[in-house]
Amino acid sequence: ELHALPAAIAPRLAAEGGSLQFEGHTDDRPVKNAAFPSNWELSSARAAAVARYFIDEHAIDPRRVSTTGYAAF
Repeated sequence: ELHALPAAIAPRLAAEGGSLQFEGHTDDRPVKNAAFPSNWELSSARAAAVARYFIDEHAIDPRRVSTTGYAAF
């Protein structure tokens, strides 16, 4: 199951009171398509998707969440 590990750690994340930083990365191969003009957008979207999963599926308070996309760096 794709969500088994995140679902397993979600209660612990929810119980903690600190901030959560989700980071997205890519490899160094150039990407350019309608959805993602560069690896920056792709890595940012990956981080946002993980954050959205925890917010929507596990009631993590979005005020605790930030995201960063690092591309290949």
